[in-house]
Amino acid sequence: MVLLGKISKSRGNKGEVICKISPEINLSNIDFSGEFKLKSKKHTKTTKMESYSERGSSLIAKFDISNSINDALGLVGYDVYYGELRSDISSLSLEGYLVFDVSGLGWGKVCKVDLAGPNKMIETFDGTEYIIIPFDDSIILKINSSEKTILIDPPDGLKNLNK
Repeated sequence: MVLLGKISKSRGNKGEVICKISPEINLSNIDFSGEFKLKSKKHTKTTKMESYSERGSSLIAKFDISNSINDALGLVGYDVYYGELRSDISSLSLEGYLVFDVSGLGWGKVCKVDLAGPNKMIETFDGTEYIIIPFDDSIILKINSSEKTILIDPPDGLKNLNK
């Protein structure tokens, strides 16, 4: 999934929110008819966008799960993701990418990729240990090809499973 931006505040009383768009996002490349995932530290919500309008570096959005000002206030702080992980990424294209978690901790450099089987995985090496990370859209949040980085949100204990 790709990070579209973060909901910064509510707008009006009909459930609209203002989403600050990530700087690398080109809104003309987004299919707004698809599903979006709203993620906080504790919750994930799947939703559709009923309407939207662009305002500079922000997006005024109305999601189908938000029909009142109280609903909108409950979404403030959520990150907004769209799309699925690209299944056409070749294993060679990810080797050498640096992996970081949402807290900024480095998990090493991708040294092996297995996207062919039912259990898609990437393997990193941080100089001392190898770490296997499931290639799943609940964990792999963003792949930035220009910076050759992968942002992950690993479940608690994933790093220790590899020891």
